Amino acid sequence: MKLSRKIIVFYAVLIPLVFLPLGLYLSTSVKNYFVDRLEESLLIQSRMIVDGLPSLEKNKNLDVFAASIKAKTNARITIISRDGTVLADSDKPSTVMDNHLQRPEIRKAMVKSSGRSIRYSDTVKKNLFYLAVPIMDNGELKGFLRLAYPMTDIENALYAIREKIILASFLALAVSIIIGLYLSGSITRRIKTVAEASKDIAKGNFHRKLFMLPEDEIGELGKNLNIMAEELEIKMKNLTKEKTILETVFNTMRDGIFVTDVKGNITIASSAINMMLGISEDITGRPFFEILRDPSIQDAVEEARDSESTALREIEIFHPANRQLYITVTPLQSSVLGAGFVIIVHDITKIKHLETVRRDFVANVSHEIKTPITAIKGFAETLLDGAVDDKEKAYKYLGIIKDHSERLNSLVQDLLTLANLDKGEVHLNLEKIDVRELVDLIFLTLREKVSSKDIKLLNEIPDGFHAIAADRDKLTQIFLNIIDNAIKFTEFGSVVVKADTNNDIKISVEDTGIGIGAGDISRLGERFYRIDSARSRALGGTGLGLAIVKHLVQLHGWEMEIQSEAGKGTRVILTIPET
Repeated sequence: MKLSRKIIVFYAVLIPLVFLPLGLYLSTSVKNYFVDRLEESLLIQSRMIVDGLPSLEKNKNLDVFAASIKAKTNARITIISRDGTVLADSDKPSTVMDNHLQRPEIRKAMVKSSGRSIRYSDTVKKNLFYLAVPIMDNGELKGFLRLAYPMTDIENALYAIREKIILASFLALAVSIIIGLYLSGSITRRIKTVAEASKDIAKGNFHRKLFMLPEDEIGELGKNLNIMAEELEIKMKNLTKEKTILETVFNTMRDGIFVTDVKGNITIASSAINMMLGISEDITGRPFFEILRDPSIQDAVEEARDSESTALREIEIFHPANRQLYITVTPLQSSVLGAGFVIIVHDITKIKHLETVRRDFVANVSHEIKTPITAIKGFAETLLDGAVDDKEKAYKYLGIIKDHSERLNSLVQDLLTLANLDKGEVHLNLEKIDVRELVDLIFLTLREKVSSKDIKLLNEIPDGFHAIAADRDKLTQIFLNIIDNAIKFTEFGSVVVKADTNNDIKISVEDTGIGIGAGDISRLGERFYRIDSARSRALGGTGLGLAIVKHLVQLHGWEMEIQSEAGKGTRVILTIPET
């Protein structure tokens, strides 16, 4: 119900509730006032009549006396003996009237100086006011004088007063309604303005303001609404900023995160979890155990629930790829999101791989260093034990010690080179280099290794081929390692270096050696990885050459591809973007 209607209903109920009791009170008061005045008047008249009343004993002129008094007072006169017999009446023959001893006013007059009553008269068919006084003679009760006066004038006056009260109440009601409508209209218009402003603010329009506000309660409400809008605008901006930051952090984290409710259904999930698990559709609303199908996750959830602390698990998944995952399950407080769990999934596959590589690296370094040191120590002890006197053996043993020391030195140099490459401390001094000329120099350097084998070194790079921008020392090291490896694993045939330009510059080193199996190609470039460890060591390799080549190629911004098939030779291709 609208406020204006409520005000109308309020006044429509209030006015009658006020004026009806007021009318009743006023009419009763007025009636009592007129009755009291009438009683006083009649009492004075009755006493005067009693004083002039003839003897009641055997007086046949009492009816005439009563009639004459009525003509003067306009009141009905009744004279009654002390036994209640009507001796005279101004309006009716006394002989036909009943005994009046039990009339209320007579009964009261018997014990008091006067008695009164108001009642309907069957004789005159009106409401009459009766006043009775005792008639005394020398202290002896002789009878009663009763005056009856019609209530018509009083009733008419009361009717007039009641009409005026009713009219006044209707006027008051009308005026109240008009005033109420005016006030309610003014109030409701202002309230509507405040309500519309509050709706705009609730929709996010914090620039909505209320102006020209009066100094009253609604005005105070409007001012408070303006202040609230300003504070909400500031808070919403801060919340939006914080939300944006949190969403950015949430969606850019490499770790997968999702939140579940108490039933285990996912309520929030980061995009990383979808990429990590190879899921394209939205996982919100799905049970978490459908996403991570591993019993240990359920065990972790139960552990976190029981202990009210974080539970940790490591699992391995095989789809979409083989991954090692580290899971943390943390229970939410009961007041947060209806309780549940925060599950964070860390992909530790690379960490596990690096740990394996580190362990293998330490083991390989230890082994590679221990082997030459053991040999050097052993032959040195042999020499000290007397073999130094045998020149032939001494010369042989010293040669072995020299070879192992060179091998040890090569290993240390390669390790230092890799360490510098890892730390980014290797810098390029770029210059234009004639690749054909550089390859000829490398062939010249390695000719002794080729002399003992039935292989040919062929430089098929065209004369005048494009010079490339590279660090001469680093490029020499790249080609020296690749060509040296080709010579080591080729017993007959050829090692050919080619080059062409088809968008990018491609330089390839091809051999007709033993080749590499498909399962080993992906691991080439790992430190200390050898396809045939015994043969590699026998040929003097440290297992670090291709690892260094790989780093140097990447340092130049180039790409390296190895193509090979067991028993059919190997092809190493360098792709150099043409600048």
